Amino acid sequence: MHCLEQYVETTYNGRPRTDVSIMDGAVLVSILKPVRCKVFGDYTAKVFVPYIQREQNQAQRVDIVWDQYFDNSLKAQTREKRSAGPTQGRCVKLSSPVPRKWKPLLRLNENKTELFKLYNSELITSATADKYLVVTNGDTALCSTPLSRHDQLSSLQP
Repeated sequence: MHCLEQYVETTYNGRPRTDVSIMDGAVLVSILKPVRCKVFGDYTAKVFVPYIQREQNQAQRVDIVWDQYFDNSLKAQTREKRSAGPTQGRCVKLSSPVPRKWKPLLRLNENKTELFKLYNSELITSATADKYLVVTNGDTALCSTPLSRHDQLSSLQP
């Protein structure tokens, strides 16, 4: 393959600009670890929000889709059977301490739901003004848009 490279012009300028970036919020929470963060406010301000803001620099609109957890679903029953290890019931607020072990926190659906709500409020208030940011919030969606385009998204729901 190296012998053919001289015949092909390649220019890689990084990731191309995109119109819409759709992200799985639960996956982001799993991969963005709270390293050196003492409280959830630190994690939100230093890790999570900057990650989304970098994504907004690459796209005109960023959608973050959060999981919903229903007690009476087959998935919930399966998750309950598979759960292993200790879980941590915890109040998730900006001033609450981040646990040393992240995975046990994420084993409880209630913790994740509180975490998603916390991130939604922080993301919407810190969104880039000239771009769309849409986050699911239970059965509805929250939008942070320029005022001139607000009517276009006012009825948006997942």
